[in-house]
Amino acid sequence: MSGPLQRLLTALPLLFVAVIAGCRDAPAAEARPQAGADRAVQIRSVVITPEVLVRRIRALGTLQADETTQVSAEITGRITRINFEDGQRVEAGQTLFQLDDRIDRADLTRAEAQLALAKRSHARATELNGRGLLSTAELDQTLSALRVAEAEVAVARTRVEKARVPAPFSGFVGLRQVSPGAYVSPGEALVNLESVDRIKLDFRVPEAELAHLSVGLPATVSLDALPDKTFEAEVIALNPRASTESRSIELRARIDNRDGVLRPGLFARVQLELGRSEDALMAPEAAVFPRGEKNFVYRIDGEDRAELAEVVLGQREPGYVEIRDGIAANDEIVTGGIQRLSDGMAVQRQTATAAR
Repeated sequence: MSGPLQRLLTALPLLFVAVIAGCRDAPAAEARPQAGADRAVQIRSVVITPEVLVRRIRALGTLQADETTQVSAEITGRITRINFEDGQRVEAGQTLFQLDDRIDRADLTRAEAQLALAKRSHARATELNGRGLLSTAELDQTLSALRVAEAEVAVARTRVEKARVPAPFSGFVGLRQVSPGAYVSPGEALVNLESVDRIKLDFRVPEAELAHLSVGLPATVSLDALPDKTFEAEVIALNPRASTESRSIELRARIDNRDGVLRPGLFARVQLELGRSEDALMAPEAAVFPRGEKNFVYRIDGEDRAELAEVVLGQREPGYVEIRDGIAANDEIVTGGIQRLSDGMAVQRQTATAAR
């Protein structure tokens, strides 16, 4: 083997060892890329500023007649006459049904005759007693007989009156349930009577609003049955007892219905005005998301990181919702990119504007 070739073969192992040693001495930063780089998430956000808000509660209710009753007779008897047409307006005291009262009228005539006789007997006895021809005891007996006769007339007259079934108040009768000749019993429903010149509206609101409720609050009412109209109402009463089942307060409002458009029993949508708030915080609905039974937003802190904040919601407006607790005025919250966020992540704004 020649000299140069031999020297080359001898040097190769030493060169290989040097290359390996050089690789081992290379810095760790050059051997692998840097880990843990913090990448910011692209988001959209708004700055929440105080604004004026007319506080409203929306509720569902049912229209009720101002006065309503089922007309019925107080005594047993046979109907001889009906003095109205179905759906007709009647006045208070007007006779609606007449029962057979012939026997009662005969009893009244007899009682009145006995009363007339008792009056004459007492007058004669009084005259004789004044002349000393009749004792005081005998005079007292005639007076007692007079009082009994007067009571008998009153009883007979009452029976005659009860054979007449009057309207207890003015209003509209409904559809009668009986016909002439029907034999009716006390308390049996004959026809419904509704007073609808004014309409009552019963509805419920959450008990959390109790501090804002009072008699006299205005409300706007809309009806599915009359979609092109709205009606003004005024709260006239609050139920002093809250519902333990629904945790709500029942209210009653009144609507003027002199034109007769509204009908008892209709379904109503109520918007109750509770006053004005000068510093309400309104956030886009897109910024709020639920977790379980709670609601949250992402607030951006001073280091441009997303901070999870639990919030308490209030009144809703189209596209917006009031935040009553959980954020402060001039806080910046995330409205877009929420799905990619978690608490503490860095953010980079695409847009940042006022809430509305």
